[in-house]
Amino acid sequence: MKKILSLSLLLIAGSLSFTSCQSEEDDLFDSSAAERLAASKVTYAKLLPQATAGWVMEYYPTNGGSWPRGNGYLLLAKFNDDKSVDMASQNEEMTDGVYMEDTSLWEVIADQGPVLSFNTYNQCLHSFADPALYETGLGLEGDYEFEIINLQEGAQFAMLKGKKRGTYTRMTRLEEGTDFKEYLTDVLGLRDKLFKTSVPNHLLINFGENRYVINSVANGFLSFYPEGGDEISETESHPFLITKRDGNYFLRFRDAFEREDMEGTLQEMRYDSIQDKFIGLENELFSIEGPDASEFFKKNLTNGKGWQFTPNDEITGNLATIIKTISDDFSSKKYTFTNIKFIKSGEDLTVVLSLKSGKSSVDLIYLYTIDESSNNLKITYREPYETKSNKRASQILETIPSLINLLEALSGEYQAATNTSTNFDLSSVLVTFPDGSTAPMAFTNK
Repeated sequence: MKKILSLSLLLIAGSLSFTSCQSEEDDLFDSSAAERLAASKVTYAKLLPQATAGWVMEYYPTNGGSWPRGNGYLLLAKFNDDKSVDMASQNEEMTDGVYMEDTSLWEVIADQGPVLSFNTYNQCLHSFADPALYETGLGLEGDYEFEIINLQEGAQFAMLKGKKRGTYTRMTRLEEGTDFKEYLTDVLGLRDKLFKTSVPNHLLINFGENRYVINSVANGFLSFYPEGGDEISETESHPFLITKRDGNYFLRFRDAFEREDMEGTLQEMRYDSIQDKFIGLENELFSIEGPDASEFFKKNLTNGKGWQFTPNDEITGNLATIIKTISDDFSSKKYTFTNIKFIKSGEDLTVVLSLKSGKSSVDLIYLYTIDESSNNLKITYREPYETKSNKRASQILETIPSLINLLEALSGEYQAATNTSTNFDLSSVLVTFPDGSTAPMAFTNK
């Protein structure tokens, strides 16, 4: 009887245990995949409009490595509860550099997972997929439907992935009160201020102790090669965008990248206005900064390119007195002294004095020897440059004897400093002449 009772209790206990496990499994799988997908659609449709100021999208049409399909575009989007979306953009390729706004519809649809679909035409976005643009018949091949990879309540960032091209688009929540047009003007203004394409920059990107020269920032690609390396064969390019959040500017590359000579990866950097450089978020030893101004000044004295200043510039010291005297002496001969250029010619430096008389122009050229052993520009006056048909540079020294004072005063070693609000822009430098006088000098390629 005791054995029968024990067996009965064991069976009852086993039955209860099985029932408990079955109940737990039912709790875990109490909804189907379709039901869970439907629930996520509802959740994401509620989360997107919660960013009441909108989002900035770092949009890349493709993962390509060339303009214009491979570089990035800023798109601003405000998702509304009525399923409308207000978008804005401004870029050279799709809006001709003009600010553009458009409104269309959006929804979260079900596919293999939740997908954000811009399901009516929006010029700011759908133009990237317009087959009428560019020669391929595919436009820029951009997406307008995105898999939602990560979107959480209250989060600063969300991540999307293009449904066709597989390119990732990061969305950053905008601060309350953000005006779309003001935001784009601000961010693009900083980009154009720091990364000028109209003048040489020779910016440096540093991976710890390893330095690279940035030789181009054109078309949204930052290109660089090892300092002292081969600019042609060793240049690599990475598309990037600049955004703003929490009062700071950030440069973020489309793809995180790593190199054998750097520890860790690099994808995003913050601009430090005090140090005037971008500093890596992943590693603070990674940075982008402007070059040494004196080194830059010397390096950009090449055939056909150089630096110039005018008698009307803010010149200080003894040089101001000398130039004032020379200008008056030329004026007495009916000539206007217009500017002075420093341009390297072969192994020599040429100092070119430009004059005007009525509609006629005259260039007087004088040769200086360059001391290549100096890190800074160091020159010594040698002689007038003249040909058989042109001896004016020598003759003018007899007509305007005060000119020799200028030519000799220019001999010596030069120092240069930035003459703009940032060392990223050395299109104008403040030069300290050998006698301590100063003058702003502007880059010229004429």
